[in-house]
Amino acid sequence: MARLVHGGHPDAVRVTAAAGRLVGTVLATVVTIVNPRYVRVGGSIGVLPPFLDGLREVVMANAHASSLDGLSVAACPPGENTTLAGLAGLAADEMLSPAIIDHLVLQP
Repeated sequence: MARLVHGGHPDAVRVTAAAGRLVGTVLATVVTIVNPRYVRVGGSIGVLPPFLDGLREVVMANAHASSLDGLSVAACPPGENTTLAGLAGLAADEMLSPAIIDHLVLQP
């Protein structure tokens, strides 16, 4: 599929974009509830521009407006530890959030 999309095959591009829009439908709800700063998509299909464009289009159109401020939706760079790196980033964001820092510093 990736080869066909890279080759510009119209049906492959169309189906890949449609798959991105379907995943975007689910992620729009997740973005609204979780309010992340980053959404990273990986895998051989997830990094294809038509998939990512379709996903981004639906997330931006359907997630709550307050959760879109500063949201970055992009492909995850290829590598062995991308899931682990993403989880570590989420943990670091949480542990270094202003509320946590205020709590730790202002604690009696």
